Amino acid sequence: FLKVFTAKHFVDKAHSFMVGDKLLDVEAGRNYGIASILVGTGYGREQHQKDMDRGVNPVYDHYGETLMDAARWIVEKGQV
Repeated sequence: FLKVFTAKHFVDKAHSFMVGDKLLDVEAGRNYGIASILVGTGYGREQHQKDMDRGVNPVYDHYGETLMDAARWIVEKGQV
């Protein structure tokens, strides 16, 4: 989807983010070359806890409990 979209529209990857509640969402962002944020809504909290319990490096750049947490992280990065 992202490659199809960018074939028609310019995407500034340095200032773009993928926010999702599933690994599939954040992996898509990572594979596309943009920062990815897993949120704790839906499946995200469970996935984040599994990652922490297993001690694995997550495929997402940031975890936020809520969409507001994700938005704050984006603003704090100063890329908006």
